[in-house]
Amino acid sequence: MELTQELLRKIATLSRLEIAEEDEPLIIEKFRQVLGYVEKVNQLDFTGVEPTVYAVDTKSVMREDSLREPLPRAEVLANAPSRDEAFFLVPKVLD
Repeated sequence: MELTQELLRKIATLSRLEIAEEDEPLIIEKFRQVLGYVEKVNQLDFTGVEPTVYAVDTKSVMREDSLREPLPRAEVLANAPSRDEAFFLVPKVLD
């Protein structure tokens, strides 16, 4: 696909970008360079390569969730700076 001035203007309109007319030749050239890199990648053989999200193996540092009994309400509220029976009291943020 040849990147023309018309196509660049259409892309700019769809992307809601304003491109100055004097900048169009430079942007077209930069687009052509990027498309050239994409074409090089398209020529590679990825047979047998599993799709991945990350370039390296990752391991979650988060622990697995597990069900357990909740803390007693009195213990939870013991450190609250302000409480009303079974509830935390927080400063009012809306009128």
